[in-house]
Amino acid sequence: AANSPDELSDFSASSETCDQDLRCTCCRGCRLRLLNTGIGLTRSPSADTPDALLAVSVPSSEVQEAADSITHIVEQMKMQDEYKEVQDDWKYVALVIDRIFLWIFIVTCILGTTISFLQPLMSANEM
Repeated sequence: AANSPDELSDFSASSETCDQDLRCTCCRGCRLRLLNTGIGLTRSPSADTPDALLAVSVPSSEVQEAADSITHIVEQMKMQDEYKEVQDDWKYVALVIDRIFLWIFIVTCILGTTISFLQPLMSANEM
């Protein structure tokens, strides 16, 4: 059964906690505690202390370095995507220009061949 917002706010305002496991989403207090303690597999009584919450909220140098590395990788992937888009645009422009020159070549060949074959016929009629 879903709890109404009034029931959630009443429960989370009190100092009570439910006795369900860490995956409990029955009340706002449990969801906030789940977010503050990080995603863990076990529930420890020390996870509710201010020192534990502060330790989780302040990233260590290793975590910060990993986050910086991930940010760098994401930026590099975005730059590669932008470069690939520009490259694909230029390939499309080259394809269009290539087709235009192909049609010009085809028309020129057909006209040249036609004129070459018609010229002796025209000169034979004048005689």
